[in-house]
Amino acid sequence: MRIFIEGSVGAGKTFLATLLHNLFKLDYKEANVLVGSDGVSINGDSVYDWSLPGDIIIDRWLKERGIFSANQQLDPEFKKPREDDLIILLVDSSENLEKNRSIRGRPYEFDPSITKEDLRDFDEYFYREFRKYCKEHNIRWYELSWKN
Repeated sequence: MRIFIEGSVGAGKTFLATLLHNLFKLDYKEANVLVGSDGVSINGDSVYDWSLPGDIIIDRWLKERGIFSANQQLDPEFKKPREDDLIILLVDSSENLEKNRSIRGRPYEFDPSITKEDLRDFDEYFYREFRKYCKEHNIRWYELSWKN
């Protein structure tokens, strides 16, 4: 089974992916490292940060702001969800996400010019558009909310 971890910047994707890797001995791969890599395929029992829907939503948001995205060259088949995939959407409030981003020492994920205000907008945009995309394409996902 392939497991994809989704959520806004600072939602805990890497933490959960690492935890699943350690608990269940799943191969762990950061999807942002895989994007654009030659000869890389996503298969086997692995856990990944991000999924195709997440990449598409991020790319749309970046394009709307005129920021280049490596995902613009992404082949849609690269991480196309399969029936047996599990997509976990980590959900949290912008206030908690902002706190998490400040703790880790960098407020941005994509581009240093992105501000805290931009990321608050991204939080709302990402969750709304992710759910919408998955519903439109009949992709199942499960939501997990961290309680602080």
